[in-house]
Amino acid sequence: MILLHGGLSSHQAWGRQVPALLDAGYQVILIDSRGHGRSTLGSTPLSYDQLAEDVGAVIDHLQLNRPAIIGWSDGAITALVLGMDRGDQLGPIYAFGANMDLQGVRKDAGDAPILRQVGPRLAADYAELSPAPDFSGLTQAVRTMQTTRLHYGPGQLALIRAPQVLIVAGSEDEFITPQHAAYIADAIPGASLQYLADSGHFAPWQSPELFNQSMIRFLKSAGYAPDTAETVPAAPDGMDARTMARGDALPQAASVCLPAAVQCRSPAEPAGSRPGRSAAPLQHSAPHPTPKAQCGPGWMIPLPLRPVRHRGAKPRHGAEEGCRFVNDGADLCI
Repeated sequence: MILLHGGLSSHQAWGRQVPALLDAGYQVILIDSRGHGRSTLGSTPLSYDQLAEDVGAVIDHLQLNRPAIIGWSDGAITALVLGMDRGDQLGPIYAFGANMDLQGVRKDAGDAPILRQVGPRLAADYAELSPAPDFSGLTQAVRTMQTTRLHYGPGQLALIRAPQVLIVAGSEDEFITPQHAAYIADAIPGASLQYLADSGHFAPWQSPELFNQSMIRFLKSAGYAPDTAETVPAAPDGMDARTMARGDALPQAASVCLPAAVQCRSPAEPAGSRPGRSAAPLQHSAPHPTPKAQCGPGWMIPLPLRPVRHRGAKPRHGAEEGCRFVNDGADLCI
């Protein structure tokens, strides 16, 4: 499955979700959206259409077989936009905290006290991760996207054809009205609606157990079982799909996207106050000698990573190369 984080965040936002998904037997791909985390912004104006196109390009390059998409906030919007164009290529979509037009935003959203807690964390994570830090520039780009490029009406939502879609909202969301979540669910054919009790827009951090239970229950109800080869990405050359399904080995493309923070570098570089119940930081993998294998078309070799070992899994030959995807002028770290 693919996890898509929210605006101004990064793959590290999923620190409380990745372990739960791995324990449930799923394989996970984390993508830093363009301009976020270790991905570069590129020259294309930031838009949800572009973010969805980026995810689609990753799906194509990895030859993923109907991956489930888990999105949070801007990531949820991206997931739904992706479903408009590629619904027949996707598995189930779990969209938490989405708003598809400005009518769904609370009038006092900008004054939410939670922003004073979350803002410093996002800025600190960005400064740590970004290869070319310009947080004010990213903030402006995201704000422009959220205020001028968010205009998906019922007709567009009706185009979503993913096999199952669950629209999820925190009952106490600080930014989006509960009525808007119902509106989205009503507009998508066959979609379901769920509210997480006593949870806000940051439920993956505030109420991780509740969020994880909701997410995994939905995946299983959608028939997305981790122990069936049909529901996992197509195996790369030389790797058995059933082995992937069991989680006993990590494919080359996935070796950098489990709960080790992705350590990317640009081609020119040598190899070489978290509030209350916030997500635990992801543990960095230890580097190993530079891999000899070359990445496929469109990829660059980042700082080498040791593959993540889960529940006694043994690394296989070819599983230690980590790659980064380049799409439309942006380096996308996955």
